[in-house]
Amino acid sequence: MAKSQDARERILALERIRVVETELVQHSTALIRRLELDLVQHLGRELPATLIRLLHRGEEWWRPKRRGHAIDDPRAFPIVFEVVQAIESESPSAWQPDPSRQQGVSYQDLVPPLQKLLDKRTELARIAGVN
Repeated sequence: MAKSQDARERILALERIRVVETELVQHSTALIRRLELDLVQHLGRELPATLIRLLHRGEEWWRPKRRGHAIDDPRAFPIVFEVVQAIESESPSAWQPDPSRQQGVSYQDLVPPLQKLLDKRTELARIAGVN
């Protein structure tokens, strides 16, 4: 009985992962739009295509988050951290997330929900036995 219960839990976790992954895509897309606006403003020109492609790398968003960043700092996501480092190498100043609302949203509205979804996906993947 325990084996069938474990199998059932893994199957349910796999099904819930699909839902969470859809939400991850939706939330990361909104964050990408905001980041593109802010990073273009910081750099003073359009972002290089390589960095835009890096931001849009889907599952790369699902890597474990980086520690040591404020709750609303998008650099907690390794993909954003990489892009910001690349931009800072071409800019005379360090980039900081703008706390104000742009087009009605702030990083506080975007980052914490995405982090919660990432944590949820990580936990479901553990239960399901997948990476």
